[in-house]
Amino acid sequence: IFQREKLILAAAIIILNFNAANAAAPAAGVNSKLFNLLFKAITAKIPEKPQDPNAQLKAEIKHTALLTKLVIADSTALNQLKKTGDTDPTPKKLTPKLEEICTTDKREACHTADQWLQDRTRTELKRLIQSLANTTSDRQHITEAADELLSKATEHPPVEPETAYSTLQTKLNSARLGGKPDGVNFRIEGAQTGRETTCGTTGSTAKPGVVKSVAATIVCICASDSGNANNKGCTETQGITVDFSGASQPTQGQEYARIKAACEKSLTASGEATAHYLSEIIAAINAELETGHGNDNKRGYLGWTASDSAASGCDGSSSNGKGACAYFGDAEGAVNKPSWLSDLAAAQTAAKNLETTKKNWDHDGDELRRLNRTVINLVRQHIINSIADARHKAKPK
Repeated sequence: IFQREKLILAAAIIILNFNAANAAAPAAGVNSKLFNLLFKAITAKIPEKPQDPNAQLKAEIKHTALLTKLVIADSTALNQLKKTGDTDPTPKKLTPKLEEICTTDKREACHTADQWLQDRTRTELKRLIQSLANTTSDRQHITEAADELLSKATEHPPVEPETAYSTLQTKLNSARLGGKPDGVNFRIEGAQTGRETTCGTTGSTAKPGVVKSVAATIVCICASDSGNANNKGCTETQGITVDFSGASQPTQGQEYARIKAACEKSLTASGEATAHYLSEIIAAINAELETGHGNDNKRGYLGWTASDSAASGCDGSSSNGKGACAYFGDAEGAVNKPSWLSDLAAAQTAAKNLETTKKNWDHDGDELRRLNRTVINLVRQHIINSIADARHKAKPK
């Protein structure tokens, strides 16, 4: 009996040693859905920088409204604004009424408007504005309309498109790489000791690399390592063996570049980073983070873990609750969402602000043209009425 027990013990040791020497990565394809989801964030195309289609219209309207106000304030305005010469450093002194409108910081705007009016293509407008200067009846209603037009042409949107576009670029790039270089030069911030200490384990604080970048999260989910080869959970072929023992290991960038190239081939198309597109990515990732893992239903994981026991560390193996994954949690088991997810949310808000601005531009264009027509029509009607009134007064009694 003693001899039989020795044989059983020896066999058990051999089996354990065999399993330790041949630790297996998760089965092929188990992380492919998540892989494609995360790479949607990596490949989302930043749209072209938006340009206000009403920019020229606004510039012309500002000139028209300003000139209208000037000639109403002083009938000699156009003559006063003519420069004494391009080389004359001292501008002409304006009458008090014009000085009130063309203050120091607005003097150049007044001269620019006058020069704009001198263009041969604006002869009719010049005649119209000069005719307004020659009328004497009350023109307060025209001044008020010009003020409304000028206010509309110079108002700022709730969020400046330049700011929104810059935020979209900055936050999306931050989410992708966490401030690290792209391609083969990418490195996982805070990588140390090994895969599990770099990618995370239940009950410990999420690691800085996976917290800051989608790229680090992807490497933790998709890469092979020295103890867990042949990881095809994300891609059809396994990559190189990644060294997770430090933050300067070149294999991290080499494998990320390989995975990224494989992703760009597998995705049918890269979507534009619209608010809707980004919100779908964010919602899907949040759902993954809230999905239970292991037989103790632990949350906070991205990536596959074995369900044969309590959820454990992300060391790249396929048993004992472990897996090829990244962990975002704490000692109490709560989900600590990664900062790159917050960056994606900020990018989504910026994209929404850009889309709102574009819609407002369409509306503003119609409103600006309407107000501009109103001012021009008021000027024309005022001139007609003034001429008619003058003729009436000229008739013999």
